[in-house]
Amino acid sequence: MTLIKNWRRFNRSIKFIWNHPLVKVERLKALFRYFSFHILTRINNVEKSIPFIEGTKVRVRRDLNGTATNYYTYLADFEEMSFLLHFLNPDDVFYDIGVMLESIPFWPQG
Repeated sequence: MTLIKNWRRFNRSIKFIWNHPLVKVERLKALFRYFSFHILTRINNVEKSIPFIEGTKVRVRRDLNGTATNYYTYLADFEEMSFLLHFLNPDDVFYDIGVMLESIPFWPQG
C-alpha cells in the first residue's frame, strides 16, 4: 500500500473508534487499546484472548481486523450485533451464511 492509502486507513480507524457509541465515555482508553495492540502485534503477532459478550472470549491477532476491532470498541458492528443480542433467544438456531471469520458467529454461543 502506498503511504496515502495507509494514512487514509489509519484516519478511518481513528474516526471509527472515536465516534463509536460504546466508547464515548472512554475514548482515550479505546485509542490506547488500538495503539498498544498494533504496536505489540508488530513486534510479536501472538493471539490475545479478550473477554467478550456474556462470558465468551475471543482470540484476536493482527490479521483478524474485524475481530480485533471488538477489542477497541467492544462491538464492532454495534447496530447489527445489538439487534441480534436482543432478538435471539437461548434456544434459537443462528446461521451466519457466508460470513468471513469475524465475531458475529461466536457470541451467540455464549
